[in-house]
Amino acid sequence: MWSQYNRVNAAFTLRVDQTTHARNTLQQHLAKTLQEMHQTERTISDLEGSIWAKRAPLRVAQSRLEERTHRPNMELCRDHPHTRLLSGLVSRTLFYL
Repeated sequence: MWSQYNRVNAAFTLRVDQTTHARNTLQQHLAKTLQEMHQTERTISDLEGSIWAKRAPLRVAQSRLEERTHRPNMELCRDHPHTRLLSGLVSRTLFYL
């Protein structure tokens, strides 16, 4: 009778230890996952801020290009400033895609 009692207690203690270990492992994974989520959210926020900060120069470049296309007596002007403006606009636009 005592041997069975001791075996049951040993098995129960082993199972409690296994459950405690599993819980601790899951808590560690949860903490790591929450930390990674927080870091990812912060990165997303930083990227959104960077994109927002670059919108103004993009609008300026688009406005300049629009103004250049409506200049009187300057149809199809493909000078160096025009090509630089186009390349800058293309590079900024590709950044957003």
